[in-house]
Amino acid sequence: MKYTFSFLSGFRSASSWFELYATFSTFMMLLRTVINDVVPDKVRTYITTKLEEFFSYSPPDNMVSLTINQSWDERCGNNNQLYEAVFYYLPLRVTRTYKSLKIGKLDERKDLVFAVDAKEEVVDEFEGIKFKWVLDDGSKDEERVSNKREFKLSFHEKHREIVVKKYIPYILGTYETMESERRIIKLNSWSYHDWNGTDLSHPATFDSIALDPELKKSIIDDLERFLKRKEMYKKVGKPWKRGYLLYGPPGTGKSSLIAAMANYLKFDVYDLDLNSINSNSELMAAMRRTSRRSIIVLEDIDCNKEVNTRLNAPRVPYDTDSDELLGACLDDDFKVDDANVDDANVDDAKVDDAKVDGANFDGANFDDAKVDGAKVDGAKVDGAKVDDAKVDGAKVDGAKVDDAKIDGANFGGANFDDAKVDGAKVDGANFVDAKGDTFTLSGLLNCVDGLWSSHGEERITIFTTNHVEKIDPALLRPGRMDVHINLSYLKAKAFRVLASNYLDIQDHPLFEQIEDLLEKTEFTPAEVAEQLLRSEDPDIALDQLLKFLTKRA
Repeated sequence: MKYTFSFLSGFRSASSWFELYATFSTFMMLLRTVINDVVPDKVRTYITTKLEEFFSYSPPDNMVSLTINQSWDERCGNNNQLYEAVFYYLPLRVTRTYKSLKIGKLDERKDLVFAVDAKEEVVDEFEGIKFKWVLDDGSKDEERVSNKREFKLSFHEKHREIVVKKYIPYILGTYETMESERRIIKLNSWSYHDWNGTDLSHPATFDSIALDPELKKSIIDDLERFLKRKEMYKKVGKPWKRGYLLYGPPGTGKSSLIAAMANYLKFDVYDLDLNSINSNSELMAAMRRTSRRSIIVLEDIDCNKEVNTRLNAPRVPYDTDSDELLGACLDDDFKVDDANVDDANVDDAKVDDAKVDGANFDGANFDDAKVDGAKVDGAKVDGAKVDDAKVDGAKVDGAKVDDAKIDGANFGGANFDDAKVDGAKVDGANFVDAKGDTFTLSGLLNCVDGLWSSHGEERITIFTTNHVEKIDPALLRPGRMDVHINLSYLKAKAFRVLASNYLDIQDHPLFEQIEDLLEKTEFTPAEVAEQLLRSEDPDIALDQLLKFLTKRA
């Protein structure tokens, strides 16, 4: 009996345990329901993440962090294509639990634009592995500029090979697919040492621009041949690029033709104003930051002051027997040691970024001189004549200037400490074509056709000018400007294209008189197009155009 009682007591104890388990399970189910209904998703996700980290078998030292900067090398100016790919990829991977996401509608975009907010963590899952992303925009770092943003990717070190060989290529492939589907052409301009882009919304096409049909066909055929000849360029050892020169009077459609070429090729456009380029190194950085399958546009090349100066300056070799420095324009890194310049005549001199240490200028008279950081260390120049030299980036340390007369001088970024300049007179100095790091014609030629021209594939460079006669022959030769396109005044065949586009007509009784006047007198397509816009009625518009042409003839 004793053993029977003990067995029954144990059985009752087991029953109590089952009852306790059932009660606890019911309580946990109710607690889970309450948590799901009351606690926000983001808080639950945060708690779950912290618990996983706490109970993880992997110590923190096993976590790897990769940084993806917006610019790979600020000094060399190389854009990081992976950064842009991640920028557009991550918003696609954001789950419903993510509460911080930027959204916008841009004027030139048809769809909404999404972006990951800075400092917020985004968790992406790939092949069952979770990857953590954070965008750092540098907003809390006063020394950092806006274009130094970066993404940080964190993952366990055992997944390193998957990240490099699968995950990152997957992101790049997804981005390329997105770009090909969007087919949006970018228009970029160079400002503050970086490209600033927007969507190109110019409507010009080869069907709409007023060009002679034969000329239009020849341009299209040339573009098609260029696209198909990658292997041929490689075989003959030439960079896969093509140069065009568009020349003609203002209003003849040079910009419209560029837009039509971009829309036809689906190439991004990089519009480079050479007046915004301060040095050859900046020009090279701008070129390196362009993408493949792009059009680089240098408009009004003849109007650039640096190129113009070099085109018009006399090409005279150095002559150290004269006491005058003629036409000097001092370029970067020109270094003169132990200089002693007495009674020199330097008027209207331009000295950029020079460095002058311990120089002694006696009786110097600087009128309208421009000195920007040139470097000249103790140079001695007595009665020297220097023509066409170039010294930029001048820095003048330890200079002392006593009783000097400086009228209208512009010393940009120059530092004059302890330099001694007593009554020196330097008239009309202009140093051109010496070595330096300002923007020069030779630097432009090197980017267009030198070793640096091989950077990037499937690239087109377009120069435009209103005065082709002002262009240096060195720029005009094949290899730099392969195709010369004369966009002249409007003629009969091109006029019919305008009439078709603006008035939707193929023929009209007034065409013959109008075309006769166009053949005899010079009118630009812009002038005729403006007259056609004055009325939607073909009879009225053409009658007004005829009166306009007759009055001008």
